[in-house]
Amino acid sequence: MQLPKKNDQDRDSALRKMGLDTTLTPVLNPDVNAVKDDDGNPQYRFRMKSIDDEHDYEWETIKVLSNLKAKDFLSRSTRVWLVRRIDRPKDIDGNEILWVMKECYAEDDVDTEGAIWCDLRRRVEKEGPDIDREAQKGWNQQEPYVSLIDRFKRHFLQLEAHKNLNPASDVPRARLWPKDVIEAGQVLNILRPNLIAPEDYSKKYSQSSSSQQSREDSACRGMTGSGSHDSLPVKLALSAPRRKQRTLWKDANDVVPLEDLDDIQDMHTALVDTCHALEVLYELGLVHRDVSSGNIYYDRRTKTGRLGDFEFVKKYGVSQGEDTKRGTPLFWSPEVEKSKYIITRTDETHAFAHHYLHDGESIYWILKYILCSYAPKFLEGVTRKGLDDITSAQRKDLFRLYIPST
Repeated sequence: MQLPKKNDQDRDSALRKMGLDTTLTPVLNPDVNAVKDDDGNPQYRFRMKSIDDEHDYEWETIKVLSNLKAKDFLSRSTRVWLVRRIDRPKDIDGNEILWVMKECYAEDDVDTEGAIWCDLRRRVEKEGPDIDREAQKGWNQQEPYVSLIDRFKRHFLQLEAHKNLNPASDVPRARLWPKDVIEAGQVLNILRPNLIAPEDYSKKYSQSSSSQQSREDSACRGMTGSGSHDSLPVKLALSAPRRKQRTLWKDANDVVPLEDLDDIQDMHTALVDTCHALEVLYELGLVHRDVSSGNIYYDRRTKTGRLGDFEFVKKYGVSQGEDTKRGTPLFWSPEVEKSKYIITRTDETHAFAHHYLHDGESIYWILKYILCSYAPKFLEGVTRKGLDDITSAQRKDLFRLYIPST
């Protein structure tokens, strides 16, 4: 096995220090050119360990499903790929099994989506039997009772693997981007070898505020090409340091987003089953906080709806402070939008927190959105040309007529 050359190691180290992910290996053709999908996006290979059998598999991207670019250095970006395993496993019908891989940058001090999902499953397995026994005592409905673990498997997206990625072991993640420098539009040479972490800086510089401000000014000058490199500003760390997270989700062959459905009955099933998913969270004392049309899915194989996107799941009753307004504004409850209790009965002295009813109310707004935005697709006698004449903007205008606050 040939070891990497020193210049290759230096290159990879430099790329990691800039926050670039070197765990994605470009797929090359025999002519050593990058293999691209139909949209011109390069294809990559990467390794992840399955949480089911703990085997480390190699995966390959097929195409980009969505690409939400960050508006600036401080906002969130997300890219979603359709991927396959290199050994190309097949299902019982002989079809190649596919997965969905999601990458995004998350705050450094919060649980990642993969960790939240794993904690959900652990709690369902541990607390489910007691919850089931208590629920069945008064169960008098015609339908048979469905256990908590079965509801979790039916109505939640199922995780294959998850992984957190650091830019480099010798660099404190994404903390080397000073917010004030970014906002000023200045270029930061983060490859300079003597950058130090914020915690190291606080230990090294603990003098008076006046002398500290003087050092900050000289440090900022040093970052742009002049002055000393031995001192760095306190604002070296971002207000919300980021780390890259990668999650891998099962059933990509059959699971489709709500917005991609063309049957109103399937949409209805997806919404009803989302309520069942919210019931599971309720039993665990949790709220989802991002129930939206983009986070609800339909499984064509099992004929069930599934809930996804768990990065904002929180314990119910705990005030989220400035973190209250999370999710998709189009489907917020007015109370969430104003961060104030308007209808919900509660003590006015309580700090505002996301309520179970807010998740349920989002289902109502999604239903209205479906009826306004997709109803023309289901009308009999409407020609294809007639449907094409109805633009996306016109459908949203119709939705806003019914919901002026949006």
